[in-house]
Amino acid sequence: MVSQMLPAARLFDVVIFDEASQVMPADAIPALARGSQVVVAGDQHQLPPTDFFSKLTVPSAGDGDSEEDDAEDDVEITATVPQTRDLESILDTLDIVLAGQSRTLTWHYRSKDEKLIATSNEYVYHRQLVTFPGADSEDRIRFEQVESSKGLGKYNKSPSAEVNRVVELAIEHAQTRPYESLGIIAFGSDHGRRIESALEDRLESEPGLREFFREGGLEPFFVKNIERVQGDEREAIIVTAGYGKSDDGKMRYMWGPLLETGGER
Repeated sequence: MVSQMLPAARLFDVVIFDEASQVMPADAIPALARGSQVVVAGDQHQLPPTDFFSKLTVPSAGDGDSEEDDAEDDVEITATVPQTRDLESILDTLDIVLAGQSRTLTWHYRSKDEKLIATSNEYVYHRQLVTFPGADSEDRIRFEQVESSKGLGKYNKSPSAEVNRVVELAIEHAQTRPYESLGIIAFGSDHGRRIESALEDRLESEPGLREFFREGGLEPFFVKNIERVQGDEREAIIVTAGYGKSDDGKMRYMWGPLLETGGER
C-alpha cells in the first residue's frame, strides 16, 4: 500500500513499526525508504509473520482409522516452507543491524495479576520482566479438572466432557458476570468448532443469553484457535486444550505445530 499510494521519496522524519515481529522485512522496506529515522518495537517471542501455522489440507483417502487421520484437524500437512528462519521479521533484521544496541522494555503492566504472566516470565523471558501482584485477593487463575471421555476418532481429540464443561462455564459467566467480556481459546480448530456448535445448541434453550454472545459490541465474545488469538484482550478467558487419552488409555502428543520448533510462541 505504501508503494502504491506514496511517492518514492523521503517523506517522514520518523517511521514507527509496532508489533514488528509480525512484519516481514520485504514488507517493511517501502516504509523504511520513505523515512529519515525508524523506531521498531516488538517481541521476538510472539508469533512470527511466516507461514508457521499455514497448512495444506488434503482429502483423506483412508477410512478414518489411521493415526494420521486422527492426528490433527482433518488431515493436514505442514506447508513446504520453513517454520522458523533467520531474519523472519523486521525486528530481527534491525536487531542485527544495531549489533546489540537494542533496548529491552522490562516492565509488564497489562496483567492485573502477575500470575497471568508468571509462566511466560519464568520459561520464556527468564525472569527479566518486572511484574506486579494483584491489587485484590481474588484468584485470577482457576483450573478445571474434566473427566476422561470420548471425542473425535479413536484418539479422542476434543473430548465431549471438555466441550460440555467449557460451554457450562461460558453460560455461567454470561449469567453471573454479563458485564465482563469473555473469550474462549481452543488449541485446535476442530475443538473450537465443536465448542461453538455445542454453545449454539445450548442457547436454543437459553435465548435470553444470546445478546451476550452476539458478535457485535466493543469486546465481543469469541472462540478462536490459539494461533489466531494473539493481541486479543478480554476480562475473562477460558483456555481449553481439547486433547484426551486414546481408547487404549495412552496419551498421544499429536499437537501439530505446538510441538514443532518455535511452538512455544
